[in-house]
Amino acid sequence: MEEKLKELSMIQASIVIAAQDHNPAILNKDFLEANGIVDKQWGWVLGGDPSLSTPVFASVSYNSGVVFRVLPNRLELVDTDVEEGVGDSRVPQIAQAYINTLPHVRYTAVGNNFRGFVPAPDPDRLLRTRFLKEGEWASALAAIGLRLVYAIARGRAVLSLDSGEAARIQAAPEEKTNAVVVDANYHRECVGEKRRDEAASFINLWRQDWEHFVGLLRQSLRLIP
Repeated sequence: MEEKLKELSMIQASIVIAAQDHNPAILNKDFLEANGIVDKQWGWVLGGDPSLSTPVFASVSYNSGVVFRVLPNRLELVDTDVEEGVGDSRVPQIAQAYINTLPHVRYTAVGNNFRGFVPAPDPDRLLRTRFLKEGEWASALAAIGLRLVYAIARGRAVLSLDSGEAARIQAAPEEKTNAVVVDANYHRECVGEKRRDEAASFINLWRQDWEHFVGLLRQSLRLIP
């Protein structure tokens, strides 16, 4: 009998902007607010491990669940307050404001990323029955993980499916459940002369990528109802 599927719960969503010359030294709360990257009217305050700065790595964390990380070769903007979906996330807006503040950085690629899970009593069995043909060759199979690569305009989408345990980070982080853990990376290269404009256009595809991701899980892979 096929397992009854449950809705997708998100763990985090992120935008990663690769570049040849990000400067970790500039990242701090004052820089983000002075340049309007984080609007003071949002009422965000530093939270968790609020900030870290070294010559090669810097991070700033807010109580909203948004984390900034900067290394010389990339900027990571992570939102962990997305359990019901990414509709209200400010990450795309923040990413646009950040690259507008630093237009002369040589941006090389943008990745729109989504990580979540679908609760399943026996995720190994679910993946096996959904995607593998039974046979003697699979009798000793101990675990299963799938990596699917899709062609998209100007790039590729990589979807990974693994069995494991997961928890709703904001609601009940201590209550782990068996689940199919799903990761999606929508990667596009900046190759033209106007790298900032290209990066901005790829960030603008955040919503489209999210809808494609959910559509794959629902329509093509039948992992959510």
